[in-house]
This record gives sequence, structure tokens and C-alpha cells, in this order.
Amino acid sequence: EALIIRPGAPLQTAQTAMLLESILPAITKRADALSADLERLATIKEALEKDRVAILTTREELTKKRAAMDSLLKDREKLYASAESGRAAAARDVKRLAAEAQSLRDLLEKLEQQKNQQQQAQVQSGRNVGAAGASLPGLGKAQSPAQGVITIGYGQADTIGAKSEGITIETAPAGLVVAPMGGVVRFTGTFRDYGNMIIIEHKKDYHSLIAGLSKINVSEGDSIGAGEPVGSLPASSSRGGKPALYYELRQKGRPVDPSSVFSGLKS
Repeated sequence: EALIIRPGAPLQTAQTAMLLESILPAITKRADALSADLERLATIKEALEKDRVAILTTREELTKKRAAMDSLLKDREKLYASAESGRAAAARDVKRLAAEAQSLRDLLEKLEQQKNQQQQAQVQSGRNVGAAGASLPGLGKAQSPAQGVITIGYGQADTIGAKSEGITIETAPAGLVVAPMGGVVRFTGTFRDYGNMIIIEHKKDYHSLIAGLSKINVSEGDSIGAGEPVGSLPASSSRGGKPALYYELRQKGRPVDPSSVFSGLKS
């Protein structure tokens, strides 16, 4: 074959043939290896193309989900703004009722009337009944609104000699105040001589009045469980001694002895 390709002297032809015979196996081996590498490269390129397509698909899906999330966030912001506006309006109404009420019982009656009016208005408008009409949570395990010593019991003479309609609990400075039973907050703020107080509506026509707080951590319409923190007491009383919490329990607007419901609230 070498002679046909390149005619020449027999010796040169033999030398060329021997040289090609020794080189061809190596060339063939390298060609086979190169062919295998090319096949692997083609496989890798195919896998990379699949990954690229998958990444593009995932990116498109993420873009769609992000757009949907942004839309939901905007809707939530609108609902939150609307809810805050409604809450602010309700708070103003509560403050107005407190200013108009002549007594605590009168205030409770006005708050009940307001709640019924809000429920009726929401039903007539076809909207879901909101916090004002939310079903009351269970009473839970009744407990004292604060840890301390009862200095004035129900029916005993208070500091001005009048018959107390609640109990006074002397507590540690800046003591934590909790909900005595599960319910919905109907009032927060100041009212006449009670000072800073909270009114919580419970099942069975009960209302809890907690007064003497320095800080309130709940708002009107909040649903809370028994033992859930609602505020704290001041570091000291106005008389320089330990702070005191005043707690009053009412049923259908009339004061009742808390010890009839709370076994641990006996003076």
C-alpha cells in the first residue's frame, strides 16, 4: 500500500510501511478515545440543555409566584388598612360612650348596645361578622388577674368607707396583669375614678373590669384566653406604697362576688 501511495525504492517503501504499522494502532486508540470523549461531550451538552430549560421553566414559575405574592400582599395591606380604620373608628366610639356613660353599669349597657348595632349592620350589609361579633372564647380556668394580697374584699369598706363592689389586690411593682377568664376586650382606656382600665366580656353574661394599670397591651375587639397577658401595673402607687389592682366581676351588669367564681379570690 505504501508503494502504491508513494512509489520509490523498495527499502524506503519497507521503512515507511514499518513506521506506519507501528503508529497506526496508537492513532486508532487515540481516535477511539476521542470518539468516546465526543460522545460524552454530546451527552453532557444534552444534559446541560435540559438543565437550562428546567432552570428557565423554574424561573418563569417563580416570577409568576412572586407576582401572585405581590398581589396578595397588596390585598392584605388594603385589608389591614381597612381593618385599622375600622378599629380606630370603633375606638373613637368607645371613648365617646365612656364620656357619655354615667356609671359603670351604664357603660356596659352602652357597649352591649354598640356591639349589637355593629352585628346588625354587618349582617344587613352581607359582610362577615368581625371582631365585634366574634363568638366569645371559652372561659377557661378562672384565675386571679394578678398575683398579690387582697387588701379589700368584696363588700368590705373601701378607702372612702363605701361598700366595695370588687376586690383590691396589692401586687409587686410593675406586676403582670392577665385575663381572669377567656373573652373579648370591649373597652380600654380611662373611665371616671377607675383610671386606666380594661373591660373584658365573657360567656354567661360576665364582664371583668380590671383597673389601676399603667400599661395596656390589648385593644378593643381582641379575643383573649384565660391567663393571657393584658397589661402591667405601675412601679409604685400614688401613695408611695405597693401598686394595687382593682378587679370587679359583673354578671348582666350587676356586681357579683368574684370568690363565687374564683375559689382563690377570697379575702
